[in-house]
Amino acid sequence: MRLWVAVVLLVTFGVNAPTLRAQSPKKFDVASVRRVEISATAFGVPVFPVTGGVGTAEPLRITYRGTWLTPLIAEAFGVRTDQITGPGWLNTERYDIVANIPQGATKDDFTLMLADLLRERFQQILPTRGNAKLHAFLSEHSYWARWRTREQNDRIIDASLCFGAFDEDGRQIGHARVIGDGVAFGYLGDVFVVPEARGRGVGKALMEAVLAHPDVRDLKRFTLVTDDAHGLYEQYGFAPLEDVRKWMQRRR
Repeated sequence: MRLWVAVVLLVTFGVNAPTLRAQSPKKFDVASVRRVEISATAFGVPVFPVTGGVGTAEPLRITYRGTWLTPLIAEAFGVRTDQITGPGWLNTERYDIVANIPQGATKDDFTLMLADLLRERFQQILPTRGNAKLHAFLSEHSYWARWRTREQNDRIIDASLCFGAFDEDGRQIGHARVIGDGVAFGYLGDVFVVPEARGRGVGKALMEAVLAHPDVRDLKRFTLVTDDAHGLYEQYGFAPLEDVRKWMQRRR
């Protein structure tokens, strides 16, 4: 099974926790996204400038020639390119994108419209807010989150750094999320793999992607709670609390 793991960019990453990049009330009048093959030359790999766009001499039309998706995702969702983890083709496949921009659109409008366009054309790695399949699994099949409402799950996702595992058809088969401050403390939660994909290394692939992320890999203390997956997490350095008497919690 061909498998890849991506940071699920239904959020935009800030210094501490990510927040949702809203959808735009405006839309591109016309937009095309086409994969292209661009061969290297004797001088290296050709890179083409963006032409047109808001604030230029051609504000009603923008053209990306032979662009890679990673810098586009970074522009659209307000993240750094090193915060984007995903399949290798994000940095190898190239696309021609041409869009007609509505009259009066601002730069903020444009980035929101670009995010909407990428969500529409690349749904497998840029799902929209309120993932119904994710909520269905957590509310119907997990032992830890059946009490949550759809609205509560949406709020949790909005406040988390989310990871998704996808099969070769772009179908999401796994999920994990992290909350934390990027330095001292983090918590790993809502890790799951759909039943039909278990036993194929999906959980391990998710853990490797989570621990490699720049906002996670250097955390001083990274925690989780599990009833039955101790063996998996021990492979990645997790162990029972040694100072458990120091910990306190407030439950509601």
